[in-house]
Amino acid sequence: MSGAGPSPRAAALAAVALALWHPACATLPRSGAVPSGGAAQGYRALFHGRVDSPEGSDRFRMAVSIRPPDRLRLEFFGPVGGPRFVLAAVGARLVALDLAERAYEETEATAAAVERLLGLPVTPDQAISILTGQSPGPLLDPGGGAIILAVEYGNGDVGVGDGYPRRIRIDLPGRRTRLTLEALEGPMNGDAPDQLFTPGIPEGWSAGALAAARPLVPGRPAGPD
Repeated sequence: MSGAGPSPRAAALAAVALALWHPACATLPRSGAVPSGGAAQGYRALFHGRVDSPEGSDRFRMAVSIRPPDRLRLEFFGPVGGPRFVLAAVGARLVALDLAERAYEETEATAAAVERLLGLPVTPDQAISILTGQSPGPLLDPGGGAIILAVEYGNGDVGVGDGYPRRIRIDLPGRRTRLTLEALEGPMNGDAPDQLFTPGIPEGWSAGALAAARPLVPGRPAGPD
């Protein structure tokens, strides 16, 4: 192969986020049970995403790993190039890694934390429900009852049996924003080992509250008039 290869830094960043993400091909139970071989099973997928908002449009790719009931990993890539952001949650714990800035944050897995980091006002548990076709319905503002977030699955493609939705549309009326996810690979059942959801922190990375990366939904919630 001719031409210059990737820089050492680019290769290192790609290795941090991609080493553990490789969709498996076997069809396995959705329950997340551990079979006799000892490998924990879960959900794996790669989506193409598009965000349309008053600020314009943006595209990205998002790799997803889930192990029910409360383990979630999201990896974000630009339209081209390597990974730029990773979010992993296990129960009440959430870890986010900003690969470009070589920084990370550990915090509680709340809707406020996910909204600050990704721009989407959901808990990790709610994100799991949405991605696996089990959205409970619109999320309402507890103060006024207005719809904060609504989910729609394309062409009736909602998870049934061993199936999962391959097209997901999320509307945020207060921000006049729409997020559309289209599956590129999967969703499928496959290996989901513990290491996926408890990523190691590379030596020398900075700890603390990350600046809002918002790879899913840019901008801030609409304020009062």
